[in-house]
Amino acid sequence: MSEFNPNIHWPREMLSGIGDLGTLVPYLLGYILVVGMPAQQVFGLMGLLLVGIGALYRLPMPVQPMKAIGAMAIVASAAGQSHVQSLLVMSSLLTGMVWLLLAYMPMVSVWVRRLPRWAGHGISLILGLSMAYSGLRGIWLDQVSSQSLSMPGGLTTTIGTGWIHFEDVSLWGIALIWVLVQLPLTVGNAYLAPLTQLQEAFPQRNVSPSRLALTTGGMNLVSAAVGGFPVCHGVG
Repeated sequence: MSEFNPNIHWPREMLSGIGDLGTLVPYLLGYILVVGMPAQQVFGLMGLLLVGIGALYRLPMPVQPMKAIGAMAIVASAAGQSHVQSLLVMSSLLTGMVWLLLAYMPMVSVWVRRLPRWAGHGISLILGLSMAYSGLRGIWLDQVSSQSLSMPGGLTTTIGTGWIHFEDVSLWGIALIWVLVQLPLTVGNAYLAPLTQLQEAFPQRNVSPSRLALTTGGMNLVSAAVGGFPVCHGVG
């Protein structure tokens, strides 16, 4: 990597990778321990997407669960809401469709390319401060009782259960609300900010805004197909 880009230093990259896990692991454990998804499915999906995106871009491109949707799903499960896994699959499907649409809207790419770089850094800073605040605040909240990680089932266990309730119009409405709440965060954290970082660290690769939107949509369609949860590129 150092030969590819002399500005990349391994110690800093390793520390950044550990920091990236700080936003990844809590959501994955929440899906397993609170929502009740099989551990094999959750980690299998993330591994599949990380390897696939790495092979596609050949860059250190992060893949993260969508934070707002993840938080709402975990809270809903803790409160006793049923069909949360179905809502996650629906949200993944709707999110995939939205980002595939954005990928083929030329005005989006034009607008993003005109955005000053300081705006991307500002978005990263605001996101970091908000997560720090949420973490400190969460220390004072009661923890949800944990369950065993050893749950039966593999990567495709909940494909069937995720599609059972797809005819429920009210669930589609909730999923749409989740997607709309998540959209501004994704635009800033997983679209504008990563583009700024890629332009600075790997200017010769010239990753286009439309390609980033296209892979965001594609990842969510894959996730929906295996009964997973909404994901994005994040700003790791």
